[in-house]
Amino acid sequence: MYDNREIERHGIKFVVNIEIDVNPYLGFFGHYSVDPENAINRKTGEVHDKFGCVVKETDEGQNIDSLSCEYFTLSENHWPHNPKNWDHVSAEDKKKQMEKYGVDNLEDVDLQQALEDYRKMEEYENQQWWMVVITTTGYIDGEEIGEDIQSEIPNEDEDYWAVLIEDHIRGIVSGVSDEVKRIEEHLEKLKKLQSKIETEEK
Repeated sequence: MYDNREIERHGIKFVVNIEIDVNPYLGFFGHYSVDPENAINRKTGEVHDKFGCVVKETDEGQNIDSLSCEYFTLSENHWPHNPKNWDHVSAEDKKKQMEKYGVDNLEDVDLQQALEDYRKMEEYENQQWWMVVITTTGYIDGEEIGEDIQSEIPNEDEDYWAVLIEDHIRGIVSGVSDEVKRIEEHLEKLKKLQSKIETEEK
């Protein structure tokens, strides 16, 4: 168990369990590989194109274990650069992105964003951050009334945890309210049926 907390709302107890996600999907960052295609060489920091040719030099080189993958295939969301991915972005926002990374073209923006994802994945592999699973369960008088689960949540963003937990609570309460309405509708139908039967028996 990573964290555990209880929240009381309107007579309902919500138990929130936060556990480490041992098998999260992180493919959107890219992936480790033995193939240089669209990848960065983790030893030298050289970036390759789809043919495996070096097209960019970076200072991302590092010492890696001999058993580790030599390459990291960069996120296809950013690399290789595809100008069409920027068609929906305004000229002002494009300029802001170039200023942010200190470059003068969108290809280098894409590369810098891909390298950010690469660094993030390296930090994950070095256990500098991890993903969690958040489970919120509602109880009334000890009886479970609903549950909501969300996985693949970064452990670093506790502000987002709070927002997510509130969404869980609203969802559980809404589900219970809908169920109560359905029960009330069924009861009303049963009352009408019972009244009709009693009338016919007279």
